[in-house]
Amino acid sequence: GTPVGSGAGRLVNLPAANAAGDLYGWTEGFFDQPDGIEDLVLWDAAAGTVTVVGESGIGTRQQGLAFDGAGVLFLVNDGGWTEQTDDADVYRIDTGTGAATYVGSIGPLDFGVAHHGKFNPVDGYYYGIDRNPSMSPTGFQLAVLDIASLSVVNLIPTVDNLHTIVFADAAQPPQPPEAVPALSGLGLVLMVMVLAAVAVVVVRRFA
Repeated sequence: GTPVGSGAGRLVNLPAANAAGDLYGWTEGFFDQPDGIEDLVLWDAAAGTVTVVGESGIGTRQQGLAFDGAGVLFLVNDGGWTEQTDDADVYRIDTGTGAATYVGSIGPLDFGVAHHGKFNPVDGYYYGIDRNPSMSPTGFQLAVLDIASLSVVNLIPTVDNLHTIVFADAAQPPQPPEAVPALSGLGLVLMVMVLAAVAVVVVRRFA
């Protein structure tokens, strides 16, 4: 098949789908390349190709791309990369032009990142991945962010080397078959008496 990413000429990650099923992603440069190559792309899932929507006008690293419950696409960028701060920078992304509009900063976070995150459809918060310096060198924590108020809701320690998040509807667990009600001792006695009475009637009828 055709490798996903063909057509963009660069690394593509962070798949994010809207309610209509349109699949977007984000191009990501490397440390030895200049800023300005990180842009929004539209995936053609059937062909396995991507098309650059337009120039974002920003440089990114350790970012997250996700639609909120209202269908607005946000990018949460590593503030330490562009501003050397412990805040995460939030941008609103135009899916028609690819342009990024700065919304504000959220922090402080331990490493200024909340990358590879998604919006929780239940509480509406953005959950991203941040490092936790009090844990192991590979320790991570979930940064729960309120994008509307640009505030940190919670920092939750999680497993080592976590690198992506997704929310999905929990499948309805299979229900066990209903048990057949057991007859009590009295019930068995009554059933035997009824069968005996029926047998007596049948014998008298044919006698």
